[in-house]
Amino acid sequence: MLILDNEIQIDDLSEKFKSETKYLRIDVTSTTPANVLPSIGMYNGKMSFDLAYFFNDYNITPGKKISYPDVIIENSKMEQLAWWNAKQLHEGENIVEIQMHEDNFQTHLGELTSKKAFTNFLQHLKFINIRINYDQAMSQINIRNLIVEDALIPADYKFIRTMHEANEVEVCECPHGYLGTSCESCIDVYKRV
Repeated sequence: MLILDNEIQIDDLSEKFKSETKYLRIDVTSTTPANVLPSIGMYNGKMSFDLAYFFNDYNITPGKKISYPDVIIENSKMEQLAWWNAKQLHEGENIVEIQMHEDNFQTHLGELTSKKAFTNFLQHLKFINIRINYDQAMSQINIRNLIVEDALIPADYKFIRTMHEANEVEVCECPHGYLGTSCESCIDVYKRV
């Protein structure tokens, strides 16, 4: 599902964002059609976006690197999980790719989460927060093409040019009494206790 098609450009970061980390906050539920809301089908898929940052022409010397999570996802319960990029981003164009798997995200305490907790988190995903400052000498950042793969996109979703087949999204065959892509729900005659 394409979440951010247009380019967002933020200028003059060097003065506005000297000391604290800032994020571009994207409301997933308001940027996608109503029938394509976040789902458990994103599990093990890929989130990707293009990010470019630049220094002022008169100041091409990098400043102090800023080390914080690169992406923070947030659900409707205001719980957050963070992802740190293992690769150092550089001035100019960068393609950021994240596998939506519990091993890649941490809580604010630095703890990993379980598969069950992570898939439940994805079902209630509300915000994707993308970090917008990487160096204190930055002057501009551009973010575009935020895409999240989802194996459960409805067939009537007509924006074919934006579709990306989710090749590695896990879908389970459930035993009797269970439903869902990861067997997370009960059939009608049963209830979770």
